[in-house]
Amino acid sequence: MRFSRLALLISLLAVACSPKLGPDKDWAEGRWLLVELKEVPVQISGNQDKNAHLEFYPSSRTYKGFGGCHPISGNYDVSKRSIKFRPGPAPKESCPDVPFEAVFLQTLYDIDGYELNGDIMSLKDGRKTLIKLQRK
Repeated sequence: MRFSRLALLISLLAVACSPKLGPDKDWAEGRWLLVELKEVPVQISGNQDKNAHLEFYPSSRTYKGFGGCHPISGNYDVSKRSIKFRPGPAPKESCPDVPFEAVFLQTLYDIDGYELNGDIMSLKDGRKTLIKLQRK
């Protein structure tokens, strides 16, 4: 009896302490709207398609979205608490808000980790949050 309790306790501890290989399956659902960039709130417009945002496609490990001026896309790698973005094709047309988009994209490519708290995703470089996204 004592042995079976000990075996059960060890089994429960092993399951509870086992590392997850990736985030929960529903982490990527929805459109993730950029709400903060380098600790500065981002102004949201009434046109949802023109707000900077990301959408994730876990089966292909790709993302698509809008950078503030151009459509953006690329690939990503994600694990338990790390995420790394790789750029897709560069846009060829110019637009007036390129500095914002350039900062957003360069910051996105500097990200190496993430934290999920409900509908808020914090993208981090080390321990510092550089980007906050809100699920819509």
